[in-house]
Amino acid sequence: MNSFLRGLGFGAGFAISVVIVMLVAQKLFEPEMPQSSMTEIEQGEKWRALSYEEQIAAASAIVISRYSETKDEGRVATVTEVLKDNEAIVVPAKAGDLRRDSKYYPDDEFRPRTGTVTFYTGSPAVVRSTLYLYEDRVAGYGDMPLDLLIKKFREDGA
Repeated sequence: MNSFLRGLGFGAGFAISVVIVMLVAQKLFEPEMPQSSMTEIEQGEKWRALSYEEQIAAASAIVISRYSETKDEGRVATVTEVLKDNEAIVVPAKAGDLRRDSKYYPDDEFRPRTGTVTFYTGSPAVVRSTLYLYEDRVAGYGDMPLDLLIKKFREDGA
């Protein structure tokens, strides 16, 4: 019985030491993911609470897409420009990419959508909002001209 208890103690000690070594190895060799103090929902609510000017200043990247007609009379957007605060920012889009989530079938040609502007924050970049363009005016920003939005973004990023 005495040797059984010694073996049991040795086995338990061995198991505990293996677990400790595995935890230490995991901490040393696993890439560290950046932790945010806010959840995605909280960050989204904070974004929506910002003014137009504050959103432009807070954006780390802006992706501009233009609509073109499809064979089935729909419209789909293609990325035409990717503007970033700096080249180190990783944006999941590049010029020429098709925006698959952008396809729609127009039912009102009074004021057709001509494109989209998508705002990103952080790096890797996270989508914060997408606004429609109507004849190079950003509808969600009080019909702000797209050129003015780009100018403000570049001034704030400089």
